[in-house]
Amino acid sequence: MADFEELQDPFVDDVGEGDLDDNHSAASGSEGVDDEEQFDDPGEELPPVPFSNDPNAIWDHDSVPGDGNWGTWNTDSEDFQDTGLSATPYLNDHFGVFSSRNGWLRLSGWEYLTYQRGAHIYTTLEEKQAIPTVVIGAPSDPGTWPVPNPPITRLNDDLLRLVFSLLGPGKYMVPIAGFYNSGAPGRRCLDDVISVLKVGRWWNHSMMGFHTLWATFLPAAKHEEVLDIILERAGGSNLRVAFWAGLPPDRLSVLFSRASAIYATDGIGWRAFDGVFAGKVLPKLDVLYLRPFEQYMPRTVLPSHSGSPLHIPNATVVELSSPLDFMAPNAKEVGLSYHTLSQLETVLRPELSPTRLVINRPRELGAINWTALVARLDYSRLRYLRIRALDSQAVRIDVSEHARLLTPELSHIDLTTPVALKAPQAFLVKTFNILVQELIFLLEEMPVVRHLYVRWSASPLEFVGLPRPLLLSNLSTVKIAGDISRSTLTFVSSIRAPALTRLNLFGRLRRGRDDEAARALSQSLQTVLSDHPNDQPVLLQWLRGAHVTLAQARYQEMADTLASFLYPEHGFNDPPIEEVRATALGLADTLAHTLAVVEAEGPSTHDGYLLRDIVRAMQVMASRNEAPLDSCDSLRVRSAFTGGVLFDATLLEGKLCMSLFMVSSYGTLGGWDERSYDGDSSAYRVARALFGLQPLRPRVLDIVDEPFSEFLEADGHADMDLMIEALASYDVVHTLALDYSRTWRRPKLIFAALRNGSTLPGLKNVAIRCTVIRQPDLYPEFQMSQDLWFLITEMLRARAEAGRRLDVLALHGAFCMRKALVDEAEPWVGMIDLSLVECKNLGGQSRCGSCRWR
Repeated sequence: MADFEELQDPFVDDVGEGDLDDNHSAASGSEGVDDEEQFDDPGEELPPVPFSNDPNAIWDHDSVPGDGNWGTWNTDSEDFQDTGLSATPYLNDHFGVFSSRNGWLRLSGWEYLTYQRGAHIYTTLEEKQAIPTVVIGAPSDPGTWPVPNPPITRLNDDLLRLVFSLLGPGKYMVPIAGFYNSGAPGRRCLDDVISVLKVGRWWNHSMMGFHTLWATFLPAAKHEEVLDIILERAGGSNLRVAFWAGLPPDRLSVLFSRASAIYATDGIGWRAFDGVFAGKVLPKLDVLYLRPFEQYMPRTVLPSHSGSPLHIPNATVVELSSPLDFMAPNAKEVGLSYHTLSQLETVLRPELSPTRLVINRPRELGAINWTALVARLDYSRLRYLRIRALDSQAVRIDVSEHARLLTPELSHIDLTTPVALKAPQAFLVKTFNILVQELIFLLEEMPVVRHLYVRWSASPLEFVGLPRPLLLSNLSTVKIAGDISRSTLTFVSSIRAPALTRLNLFGRLRRGRDDEAARALSQSLQTVLSDHPNDQPVLLQWLRGAHVTLAQARYQEMADTLASFLYPEHGFNDPPIEEVRATALGLADTLAHTLAVVEAEGPSTHDGYLLRDIVRAMQVMASRNEAPLDSCDSLRVRSAFTGGVLFDATLLEGKLCMSLFMVSSYGTLGGWDERSYDGDSSAYRVARALFGLQPLRPRVLDIVDEPFSEFLEADGHADMDLMIEALASYDVVHTLALDYSRTWRRPKLIFAALRNGSTLPGLKNVAIRCTVIRQPDLYPEFQMSQDLWFLITEMLRARAEAGRRLDVLALHGAFCMRKALVDEAEPWVGMIDLSLVECKNLGGQSRCGSCRWR
């Protein structure tokens, strides 16, 4: 809180101190309506990427945006590219909460833990000391001033009021716990007022008499003594009332009739204002913001805080995380968090006509018909619609023409469940848990959509695409979260987007299923059923082994079904023989049917084939003319800090970028040197990604760090074989750039592949960058440049002997280049460019004899 003693008249004697600085407090994350950690246990880990097969995954960690920041989708950030977990496709600072959090975001260690446990909502002895009444002396007569009739006395009263009105915090700036801390918006406003008070006695007297200004600072009062002081200065002005732990709710409720804004933020518990709003009529209220401290709020159904409705006829903003029945026919912005379906149906009345509607985390167990719920209010003026619900709460929409809700002004759609809308002005569309045919149905009536952010439903794909692609002339950015799937291929094949500038995909790049293992398992099952049809221990033991075999063979759905029977959530007793036999027979039927499909359609393939089809469809979708895009400028491959690998392809001279983020392992965040559960290797997944991206036909291949890691010889040498096969198909690559300036890892594997003469058959130029180590003793046992040079020499010799001699080798950074080493490599390359090589030793040529010859 602020030091209100500074607001005294600086020209009279000091009358006492009242230190109200709440330095120990910190702002809460209660405004971040999507922060799941508000309810989760402190140690709970979130899944790495929002994959479509997670029934409760909405892990995009986004928050409610501010009006002035719509449409700024920063997809170039590393956080976005690596995880897909960036915020929404727009910045967000609605109600100014994030700008007020700067102080507590810098907390560390025990300070943050103390904040998380709610210590900031309590008070200290220093905060409760009495604040004496401030006495302001009367100003002297301007006629006695040394300068007759100074300019200040000629200021128009209306102009002076306008200047003073600009000094207070805005009504829509929510006073969270840190709002008046040093550097926060509220404190900056208070400092401005203090500065004006110290200009002179006339300014001081004029400002102290401007009651409206002091009414804006009433939320700074966290205790009754300060409340009395500011109320005295506010006079009869309309007030802004804020709930705090140090203020009795009954004391504040008597001020409601004068309130133009009422706030409950992280400074008070969620039960603190039970019943204080029941049946009240507050005609002066403009802003009602009730988002109390949520740490101890249960996940179960929350009771409503009033039996009879709160009437706020002139309110324009209503933001609630505690259910409250209200009547606000003029509300423009409505935010409802943690309401049940019946509570939502109660407040979403036909007379409610908002421009902005947010429904967050409804407390409902079953599915909700969101289209019918939105239809309960007057949606004709909606400009922004946001619904954040669990996957289990989503329902399929009616794709018939009459089912659409016409929203002529709706420009921003942010949904985790589909809603049937007709929005001709839609600019940004974000929708999760949606089927391809549902999305196409919506986009048909959204001709100007520019940003599209999608995650498919886990439901089976039945839509086969449109006979004629849907033209979306303005679509520039597409992000398809979750794992790549047939739905992605069907959608990309069903639209044309000639203005596309960025396409983001995510994927695990799985191996194909091991059909031979499934066939052997089927035969083994028939044998055990024939020899031991009633032997419960034998059948149960066989099923447990079959579960592991199916998982390793990548028959994941069968493995999951079997696991749910073998390892139920409740109970540890072995199932009876009847259930065991029925499960075994059911598995036998499923295996027989699956193998019959394999015989008819051929063996399953790895996800690189699916990615290749998606890339080819993208080349048609993003074509600027009738001809598909047949090549790209460059393909950049780099290790991500999350453990995955990011592939960035630049097309049309930088006008179009396609990105693929490949997670590090099958369902885990395991390190690159680990096998995943099905025996896959990290290099194998990178090889599959390069295989799938081959239709891009890049001319420049840029590899940063060592994304290939160690070959683990999955299935013998299948990973190395696929890597060589993939690189051999990149026949138009003429330049390879290798950047090892950010890694200590020995880059052996890419050179092992390049030694094969069939890889990158058109390669002519290689540029390699190495870290310049300014402190030789930092890592003395690791000679990065020495290792690199020997690998380079071996690669040059092998390619030259295979008839793939390079024209130029350019080195940049820290290479210890003795003349003998260069002379050894020169016969195998046309030219070695050492102009950008730097000596890694501090003394340069005076210390290192290796570079004196240059």
